[in-house]
Amino acid sequence: MTLKQPPAIWLILLFSIMLWGGEYALRHLWEPDEARYAYIATEMQTQGVWSYLTRHGEWYTDKPPLMFWLMRIGSTVTGGTINSISARLPSLLGMVLCLWAVTRLAARWLGISTAWRVLFILPTTYLCWRQGGWGQIDALLCGLEMMALYFLFTHDEQPCVWRALAAYACMGLAILAKGPVGLIIPIGAYLCARWAAGEKAMLRKRHWMWGSFVALLFPALWLLAAWLANAPAGYFRELLFDQSIKRVADGTAGHRNPFYYYLLYFPLEFMPWTLLLPAAFLAQALSKAHRRLLGWFVFVLVFFSIVRDKRPLYILLCWPAAAMFLAANWETQNIRALRWRRTGGLIMAGFLIFTASALMALPFVRPFAAWLPFSPFLLLPMGLLALAGGVMLARQASVSVNHPDGRAFFIAFLAAILSLELYAALVVFPALNPVKTPVALAAAAQQKLAPGQPLLIYAVKGEILAFYCRRPGKNVYEIRQLFEAMRGQKQGIAVMDAKDWPAIRAVYRNACVAHPFAMGNKHLVWIEFDTTRGVP
Repeated sequence: MTLKQPPAIWLILLFSIMLWGGEYALRHLWEPDEARYAYIATEMQTQGVWSYLTRHGEWYTDKPPLMFWLMRIGSTVTGGTINSISARLPSLLGMVLCLWAVTRLAARWLGISTAWRVLFILPTTYLCWRQGGWGQIDALLCGLEMMALYFLFTHDEQPCVWRALAAYACMGLAILAKGPVGLIIPIGAYLCARWAAGEKAMLRKRHWMWGSFVALLFPALWLLAAWLANAPAGYFRELLFDQSIKRVADGTAGHRNPFYYYLLYFPLEFMPWTLLLPAAFLAQALSKAHRRLLGWFVFVLVFFSIVRDKRPLYILLCWPAAAMFLAANWETQNIRALRWRRTGGLIMAGFLIFTASALMALPFVRPFAAWLPFSPFLLLPMGLLALAGGVMLARQASVSVNHPDGRAFFIAFLAAILSLELYAALVVFPALNPVKTPVALAAAAQQKLAPGQPLLIYAVKGEILAFYCRRPGKNVYEIRQLFEAMRGQKQGIAVMDAKDWPAIRAVYRNACVAHPFAMGNKHLVWIEFDTTRGVP
């Protein structure tokens, strides 16, 4: 069958819902970011303030507001409640935008068949699959950056003012999603892509004189709205200096890593398709389109390698370029490339068969079975899927040299990945919900705390606690403040780290009932207190 058009938007949306929709519905919001963002959006909804963000009633400047606005808007399809679905709809929007833009660029530069392959390669790479299913900002940011790149590149082919305006509008929204990188990264990737392809003549454009002002208009209007809403002066100082400049320059976000960090983590996070990248480099000589992709990729990688604060998801915009490069070089007659493809396929098949053996054996290993927070027999079907995928892939890899188009090999590789990702999202992840979320605390708080009565949170990051309790959180940072808050409420619930409980027990021994619980790797205690029965 000959493909004549790139994937339609409805097909991209359908595939995205199939890949991530089950996880949205079944997996709870987890720490650290998902539950925090959902709680901030819930607080925005409760207080009716859109122009600036708060957390536990205190201003929150770590992120701009677009993600939280979209969560609030998304709650209209979930009955007005911000939950695991509405909190992740911005990520779905970002991935759909990203896939639409990448398939259109691939079709223009590299052909229709490449556009179809990249639709399936990109979202099944480990990092893209994870971010698409996660309620974080980076999938949304990547989608907006991809749309900006799409309009910049197509403006060169079909110059018109609206394409340039659309590009900078997407960058403005990207700034509202995650700050200045929303402007810097798309422009830098575009410039380096054109330069690497020897297309410097295309860089002489009038929109460079006014485009950045259009993009910056979006955050300017937001800041004006926050000022008119009487946001505290400290909010602007912390937002514009501490979060946007000092944090990036000093690497104070807690993710300081060496300059070569991404050289180690890109191959891991692009798995399992990383195994086939050597074949793509050997497939054929580099065309202008290939050099564009390499320039784009290298800029993003180098820029974030210079910045001290590093996490794999920061370079997510590298993934569309790498996926297009791989998809473009799939059909080849180069015997060395075909042999590398076979080698990569056999390595993947071996890994799947080994994984299958482990997954099917581990339920019968008593120490491991006792350690798992769910029935180990949930892993047996996953093991069978891995075994079937490994055998199928080994068979196709062994004959791939004789089939240069590699269609059967591609389908086998994709099917093996998809089956495992879907099983993990629909079965394994939901089984972790009881240990990743405060189920017992949430039930007690909704029963014992009146609506609007705060949950006291002592010296821990407790957004997930307040979110699931559906009660406002009140942060206290010193034990004296905790005692004052307890006396003020007289009766209520407080949560703390297990190591802090003895100090409270020594004072309010007869006024508290303690309930130890674990959440992830945290050991916490929540107490029901009644200070009318005990005085410090």
